[in-house]
Amino acid sequence: MKLSLFAALLLLSTVNVHAIPPVPPSPIKSEPVVLNCKDLNALTEEEIEELNQDPERIVSVDHELREVCFKAN
Repeated sequence: MKLSLFAALLLLSTVNVHAIPPVPPSPIKSEPVVLNCKDLNALTEEEIEELNQDPERIVSVDHELREVCFKAN
């Protein structure tokens, strides 16, 4: 066992192995997101219809404050 560990150590010390440093991640370039926050009772019929057609635009809904935040077009 000691002999195999010694042989592995000797082999690793004689071979020139260079580690390649990792490439740092590039920043994601995207447009800033504009959020609109409104009282649930203040939403117009057009806004309600748009949010029903595209529910992924809704970011958060606070039932206590009765407020909805959604992404602007």
